[in-house]
Amino acid sequence: MLHAELAKTFGRETIGYREVDTIKVTGQAVPSRSAGRTSRRSTQLPDWLDGNITACSRLGSKANTAQVHPQKLTTALMNAAQQQVGAKVVIGTVAGITTDSSGAVTSVKVSTSSTSLQQSPHAQSTTTERIASEQEYPADAVVLAMGPWTGLAQAWLPTAPCTSGQKYHSIVLKGDVSDTAVFPSYKTADGRSIEPELYPRPDGTVYVCGEPQAVPVPAEGPSGVTVDTQLCSNLKGVAASLSSQLASAPVEAQQACYLPLSEDGLPVIGKLPGVEGAYVATGHSCWGILNGPATGQAIAELIVCDRAKSVDITELDPARLVVVKHR
Repeated sequence: MLHAELAKTFGRETIGYREVDTIKVTGQAVPSRSAGRTSRRSTQLPDWLDGNITACSRLGSKANTAQVHPQKLTTALMNAAQQQVGAKVVIGTVAGITTDSSGAVTSVKVSTSSTSLQQSPHAQSTTTERIASEQEYPADAVVLAMGPWTGLAQAWLPTAPCTSGQKYHSIVLKGDVSDTAVFPSYKTADGRSIEPELYPRPDGTVYVCGEPQAVPVPAEGPSGVTVDTQLCSNLKGVAASLSSQLASAPVEAQQACYLPLSEDGLPVIGKLPGVEGAYVATGHSCWGILNGPATGQAIAELIVCDRAKSVDITELDPARLVVVKHR
């Protein structure tokens, strides 16, 4: 419901919102000799899914399913915060969180860097110099929402939750196909069983994700995330096998990310134990864009009203993980 409300507030096109159908299909890289797909094509398949598909079932419809564009949604929310309430965006690295003698947060230290061009006085050349600086921002409320890197806050707030991440790859294809999200169970040419996902978007692109990897979260933060082009090629191969239209679609982007995970697999949302003014919102795994608006509203209510009024987050309390760590 919140996403539909945000679409009314910002405009559907602004956040890439639209209702969609969703289907599950069974597909494979090598056509089946026994399955006569062309003679028994499911009526639930959109025209653009004309590849090696042997089964199809409906998951949802436009009556109960919708999508947004993650970057457009988060950009709209941040722009509104800046324009309507005077929020300020600072791009940098958290260098510390300070507390007073009573254990309440008092400030956040942020390290930023800038680039300066230096002209050599004796040569026709310039050199690039990076200048680092640290700024301390007074705060009476701090929200730890750093995804798989949230656990790094334990350096300053020991009761912060441990977090990890599951790496996934994705590609964006330039292909204007109909509004049906596809969830395949797919067998590759080398016999692997994988479950990628295909999301056509209203801007004429198709987002394809999958190929998970169990690799450590980069210690240096998001700047350390690398892209395995072979895994991206695998995703393009799946799309091409399922759709002749996507087979010829150019690749606009190749990407990778880490889905944030908590110790017990549930989101961690609420007040940080033992630290007045510290809150946590992380561990949503692949459901961050779905649950993000409700999480933000709950955290805002905790800060302003001292309790979440719009949604029950009792089972997601960070205190449950502190108890586990000290058993």
